[in-house]
Amino acid sequence: MYVLAIDGGGTKTLATISTCRGQIMALAETGKSNPTSMSFEQFTETITELINDLKRQQPHEFQHITKCHAGLSGVTENNNEEITHALLTSLLPKDCQLSLSNDGLNALYAGTLGQPGIVQISGTGAITLSIDYSGRIERTAGWGYIFDDEGSGYDIGIRTLKAVFKAFDKRGPETLLTAAVLEYFQLQSVPQIIEVVYGQAHPRDTISPLSKIAIECAKRGDGEANTIIDQVCYVFYQSIDACYKKKSIHR
Repeated sequence: MYVLAIDGGGTKTLATISTCRGQIMALAETGKSNPTSMSFEQFTETITELINDLKRQQPHEFQHITKCHAGLSGVTENNNEEITHALLTSLLPKDCQLSLSNDGLNALYAGTLGQPGIVQISGTGAITLSIDYSGRIERTAGWGYIFDDEGSGYDIGIRTLKAVFKAFDKRGPETLLTAAVLEYFQLQSVPQIIEVVYGQAHPRDTISPLSKIAIECAKRGDGEANTIIDQVCYVFYQSIDACYKKKSIHR
């Protein structure tokens, strides 16, 4: 008997076939698998590629998978859960038990092993999850990059670009972020950033990596970068505190 575990976010997706004792038999990796930020065709191709890779590695073990859990970003939004369930069912062995959740649940259980606790996730997106003594799950934040996901890579990237453009306009102080962002995009001037960002089908994928630049500039002592990191830390504190108050995770 084997189990299949899938962990998919806004940047990459990992999947493993393992024994019930945790021995990994096959490991596959592919790109992002968030159905809210990609077309149905792209999502289907990504998941199919992932499953087929595992199947090629261990065809015998694959056919004896009895349980599968897929924690994917965006899967619980809109009609994505139904779509994802149907897709995976078509790819997995018959009678395989399938369960779905937000990818945050994977991180929560990886950190607490089912015991009471809270996890704060900050990747391409951001979300806070808790589990209490009764096993109930609660969440705060992470309601989508358009109006939430504060503290995510995307949010830090947006704050970084704002600092760069304010410095360019003399509306804000000079910052190391300007030169770092221009070097990252291989550009000569700040206004050229507009074409790079708006020319992408999914600007979030272009903006999120800028979070690494903010962190590096903060380490170098840049005032604006440190302000961004401080703001994000406070956002996390608020979200964790709110999640803590929702559940009794301590006796």
